[in-house]
Amino acid sequence: MCSSDLTVLSGILDTIDDVSSFGEVWHFWRVAQDDDHQCGCGQTLTDCPMWGPAIREYASLSEMQTIETLRGSVSRNRQIWRIGRRMKRKDPGLRRFTDAATGMYRALALSAKCATLVDSSKTPAFAMLVGSSPDVSMRVVHLVRDPRAVVESWSRQKTIHGTGYSESLGTRSLVDVVREWIFFNTIGLSLIRRRFPTMVVRLEDLVADPTTTLEAIRGFAGVDVAASLVDQDGQVVLGGAHSVTGNPDRFVTGPTKLRASEAWRTSLPWWKKAVVTAITYPVMRRYDYL
Repeated sequence: MCSSDLTVLSGILDTIDDVSSFGEVWHFWRVAQDDDHQCGCGQTLTDCPMWGPAIREYASLSEMQTIETLRGSVSRNRQIWRIGRRMKRKDPGLRRFTDAATGMYRALALSAKCATLVDSSKTPAFAMLVGSSPDVSMRVVHLVRDPRAVVESWSRQKTIHGTGYSESLGTRSLVDVVREWIFFNTIGLSLIRRRFPTMVVRLEDLVADPTTTLEAIRGFAGVDVAASLVDQDGQVVLGGAHSVTGNPDRFVTGPTKLRASEAWRTSLPWWKKAVVTAITYPVMRRYDYL
């Protein structure tokens, strides 16, 4: 997965009535401690009509830092095996973090006055925890992309530009990206599928036929759309979702043409293509990338 793909998809879904997208909510407790951090709407989080009330739920900065520390205890993919055992033991720290997350979703739903929230977080453990709450009915859209394209995307430095605000999105090594891609699309997906209704979507299919793919996602999510999400020119309209974190595309508004960058075909060195293909070969076959 690549964050820009999820950012754009969540931005499209945000244009549906009674649906609001909030970006990678998983990172909320970290970025909310930064007074200058901007929401996708262009305002600081504290001034944002959606995130401001969620922040004010915390009596002090130290309380938010406590939740951020608890978040760190479940942040690594290798810890996902312990999550189930800790949930069965009713681990008090895990329960406190889960309560904080579901309470935040509740505050966002009240502020947005909508029934369906879109969270583009990419952490299976977070989905497992939040989805375990009786107050949450979760459906998962799992977006997958050719691993060679994902490696190329993470090899480039990106800068997030807001209103008088910028933030750098760093690069990642081939090893880290490939390891995470395999985990997300095998073990992570399997664990999610056991617990929640799950739909797998290839980015390449979304770009090739956005109308059909978005209609399938809409039907899976159980939301109604008065008009097509794609115009006659194959463009979608992004309206500035209240995305708390994500790719620079979270600041994009207006008509946007969906595309999947093919830069990896020419800019990714041949040996990196070979390494990525060799390591991910069985999983690439599963998703029809070979």
